[in-house]
Amino acid sequence: MKFRNWFLLILLFLATGINAQIKNPVKFKFT
Repeated sequence: MKFRNWFLLILLFLATGINAQIKNPVKFKFT
């Protein structure tokens, strides 16, 4: 269960990063 929760956190982090890159690619590059 812990591994599954960790995997979901990784997916959430990637999804947030992709959304940030699409909305503001310049800011994403400096982050």
